[in-house]
Amino acid sequence: MPEEEPISKEMTATSEDAAYDSIASSYSKGAIFIWCIVGWIYAAVTWHLFWVPGILIFFPGIFIAGLIAAIFFVPFRLVMQKVINAWELERRKRVGLTMLATLLKLGGFIAAIGGPIGYVKLLRHFLR
Repeated sequence: MPEEEPISKEMTATSEDAAYDSIASSYSKGAIFIWCIVGWIYAAVTWHLFWVPGILIFFPGIFIAGLIAAIFFVPFRLVMQKVINAWELERRKRVGLTMLATLLKLGGFIAAIGGPIGYVKLLRHFLR
């Protein structure tokens, strides 16, 4: 029976990187999906959907949505990592950091919903 290799720091770092990539990817995909759906619905209700705005919501819009998601995801992930790794912190500090992470997550959702509405309004202003 072959001996098992002890878990090295490189193997742990690789699995943590893969987990981070997976979480970041799913967060970004969710933000892009919300951006496209909300932007499309808002453009359909208030403006012409099957014209340039409909295309502009998807093409540069997905990059804008990914950037907005990253702006909220990176600090959220750093705060949550600090909460998870620092159990020696006082309970009050952990609760405060958890509340900050919750506000960042909520801000990401609000930005994913409000962003495309503002983007469509901006498009409407420049394309009229």
